[in-house]
Order: sequence, then C-alpha cells, then structure tokens
Amino acid sequence: WHDHTPAYTSSLYAKQGSTLTVRIKTLLEPKKVSLSAVLGGEIVTRAAQEIAPLDGEGRWFEFALELDSRVNRYCWLLELEDDTLHFSKAGLSHPRRPYRDWFSFVADYQAPEWTWQSVFYQIFPDRFRHGNPANKAQAGEFHYPNFHPELLEWLDVEGSPLEGRLEGKPLRTPDWDAPLELKQDMHTRYGGDLEGVRQSLPYLQELGVNALWLNPIFDSPSSHRYDIRDYRTVDKHLGGQIGFDALMVDLKATGFRVILDGVFNHLGNEHALFTKALTDPLSNER
Repeated sequence: WHDHTPAYTSSLYAKQGSTLTVRIKTLLEPKKVSLSAVLGGEIVTRAAQEIAPLDGEGRWFEFALELDSRVNRYCWLLELEDDTLHFSKAGLSHPRRPYRDWFSFVADYQAPEWTWQSVFYQIFPDRFRHGNPANKAQAGEFHYPNFHPELLEWLDVEGSPLEGRLEGKPLRTPDWDAPLELKQDMHTRYGGDLEGVRQSLPYLQELGVNALWLNPIFDSPSSHRYDIRDYRTVDKHLGGQIGFDALMVDLKATGFRVILDGVFNHLGNEHALFTKALTDPLSNER
C-alpha cells in the first residue's frame, strides 16, 4: 500500500528542495525494499528503512525523498527471496513501469482555499434537466460509434466478435421519463442541456450547493462526451457557447464555482488529430 494519505506521505505541502518522508506497507516478505526516483534527470535507487508497523500489521518501510523538482516521480522496488517486484500506480509488476505509471509528488502545491468551503454537485448534463427543447438531438441524426473505415480495416473486425460491437447504431432520443432499457447505451440522448442547469440554480442553492462539477460538455458524439471531438467547442446539443456563457453569468451572480471535466489525457476517434494520424502515416500526430 502507498498513497498520499498521512500514513504513507508525511505532508501534502512540502517545498521544492526539502525532504519528504514516504512509506510503503506490504504483506509480502521482502529481503530489501528500495525506492527509485528521478533525481537530476537520472534514476537513482536507494534502500528504504524498515519501521514498526503503523497499523500493527504487515511490514512497513519509509524513505526520505529529496524533492529536487516541482514534479517528483518515484516507484518502489521489493526484492524477495526468489523474485523482484516493482510497485507503482499500476500495481505490482516484474518489469519497471514507464514514468507515467510512477507515483508523483508535486512540490510547492497549494490547494485552492475555496474548495474546502464548497459543497459540490456533480452533473451529467444529458440526464440532469432539459431547459431548451431546441437543443435536443434528433433521432437518427447520426450513428454511434462512427469508426473510420481505415480503422475498422486495421482492427480486422470482419467476422470477429468485435464486428457487432463496433457497428454504429442510429442515435436514440427516448422521452425524458421513458423507462430505462438495456438497449439504451452511449448512442442514447435524453436532451439535458446547460439551460436546464441554469434554470436549476435556485433548486441547487436550496440544497446548500455552491459549486458544480460538470461532466464533459465539449463537442462529442456520445452521451457521456468523454470521447471528445473538439475541445474548443461546447456541444451544440447542450446549448453551445451561448448556453455556456449564459450559465456562467448566472453562476457568477449567485457565487457558484464550477469545475469542467476536461479529460485532456485522451480524445475521441473523430477528433481531427486522431483522424489525421490515421489517414496520414507521415503526420506528426502519428
């Protein structure tokens, strides 16, 4: 076990240039536990010190990690009697995982103070409330998923179990109060929009809410909008930029804070960067 809770990380606000104590708990019986960290651009591995179990079980080890960067990456190394294991955010593994899977600590971090005084309400826009019927998508307006023919050819799905799963289905737009059915999936839109969120602000205030977490609102073909097609465009079926601006005006007037679920670590198969990489073998995107 290792994370950034107090038992395993001595502070969340350590400064760059200082030393942070990190700990690991294991039920295995390692002969030696070490920590690998990126220091000065090089991977340095040093032994951790065993300590008394903080919760009375397992074996605990701690390490004084030098915070020489703003972002400090590290992973644990457990040497067993007949095996060697690496431990990162990806769990236990025999090979050392790439840096993206290593634990990381951000030095000089200061959480926004307003978050500690906020009561958040998470909203899945399509299913919260529809305020403007003109925003609702039309049944059959498009198919989802809509995979590029070259991608389907590359996946070689014809005749495979994937074929049915990757076949696009026409958009469904059931009535708001229609009973849920198994066939209702990501190609189903109910028509909730940002105008519905704006109209619901008095209700949310009555609940004691003063901050919103909006699931993705950018242009996307799915109902969940995690496969974003264009990060620069608010989905037209949510009201577009006009609907977003109107919501933000009222949020500011009522003292609400808002967090947008950006999901910038991936994009949809219809995004311009992906389609360019798919169709042009020489592109930088590939």
